[in-house]
Amino acid sequence: MEQNLFGELLVNFNLVTAEQLAECVRLQQQKKPLRPLGEIMVERGFLEEKAIRSILSVQRRDLELRQGLHKS
Repeated sequence: MEQNLFGELLVNFNLVTAEQLAECVRLQQQKKPLRPLGEIMVERGFLEEKAIRSILSVQRRDLELRQGLHKS
């Protein structure tokens, strides 16, 4: 999980299936301007807002750790 993209994290934490992720990404790409993936997942009933906040927190911590490692 090198990039820790939002959708990858959701699947890795078993919060959504790969199929649900693919469906939401497809919906996201169909409309302009792009809507946040998490917003689409909540709308479809796949996630709750709380799960989005948790995953974004994990993603943020991972990014901070990676940046810290590169500064050394």
